[in-house]
Amino acid sequence: MNLAAPHVRGFFLPSRRPLLSAHRLAKNRLPLFARCFRQRCHAALHADAEAGQIQRIALGARMFAALPLLALPVIGYNILVFAIFPGGRNHSAVAKLTEPLFTVPTPRDGQWPVTLSDLIIFISLVILFFEQLKTTERRHVVILNQSMSMMLFVGCLVEFLLFPAFANSAFFLLSAMVLLDVAAGFIATLRSELGG
Repeated sequence: MNLAAPHVRGFFLPSRRPLLSAHRLAKNRLPLFARCFRQRCHAALHADAEAGQIQRIALGARMFAALPLLALPVIGYNILVFAIFPGGRNHSAVAKLTEPLFTVPTPRDGQWPVTLSDLIIFISLVILFFEQLKTTERRHVVILNQSMSMMLFVGCLVEFLLFPAFANSAFFLLSAMVLLDVAAGFIATLRSELGG
């Protein structure tokens, strides 16, 4: 006589005899299909959590790709003017930005004084190159990038017009680079939409 609970195709059928021990009932409490279902659900939930984390990382990467890179030199210039060189409302910050940091000898016994504003312009030109490479990305990322670049240009224009420390050639060239980035992005978007 078999005292174990009978199994039919993976389903647990309770025994008609109450002679089974509590240990044996606990061992056979979950039928085979329920144990497999639980394991698969656990694996699926774990895979969903990993996929969600990957999607969050991908979304963060897309949002980072939408940020205009030229915001970095603009933010750096703002930090220099307002935090490091206090006096965003006067011309003392401009004087410190145009002081020579070092000199580079030229072949004809000349000296080229390199200022902080020169370095900002050079770094901005390098960043503008990489910004133009980003125009080949997906359409919705490019459109978001161009609208954020337009907002950046409006911010640069407001700073240029309202604050004396921003009314200089270096910041004007930086603002012109932002405007060129906006114009080039819109032209590239229109050209890709027209199929050219």
